[in-house]
Amino acid sequence: MVSAMMRNRLGFCLALLAVLLPLGVLARNVDLATVPSRNTVQLTIYNSEDLTLVRETRVVTFKQGVNPLQFSWANTLIDPTSVELKVRQPKTGVELLDTTYPHDRPQTLYWNVQSDANREATIEISYFTSGISWRADYLAIADPDEKALHLNSFVRVDNRSAEDYENAQVRL
Repeated sequence: MVSAMMRNRLGFCLALLAVLLPLGVLARNVDLATVPSRNTVQLTIYNSEDLTLVRETRVVTFKQGVNPLQFSWANTLIDPTSVELKVRQPKTGVELLDTTYPHDRPQTLYWNVQSDANREATIEISYFTSGISWRADYLAIADPDEKALHLNSFVRVDNRSAEDYENAQVRL
């Protein structure tokens, strides 16, 4: 009686192991990469709408095959429906397959990118965010004879988006 019960348990454990072992091997072959830091960033600020278009370029090293990338924006004002990835260089051989928004991680998305070889590629990530505004101030100084005027303008950008955009090129 004990030996039959032991055989059933052993058979169940072996069957479970046969099902789960391949899943572990598959999971080990997937290298999830977080998108690397920005190379360039460009902001186009639309004051009247509290909307800013962000375009950033990054260099990513892809392996041959499918490469999963993770992009997250926790505690920022990024509009998740506007996030887009484009491959800029090379023009061929690297392709975005799909975009997934996991239900259990609301401020994260995953891209699957297919590469036909091990290579570096330049990608562009664009999205809309809010919380960035600008204002212009002017200073006019007249010459003593009041025949000429020197006009200086200053622009102040206020970033309350909770994301730092270091060395950004700004368009107003």
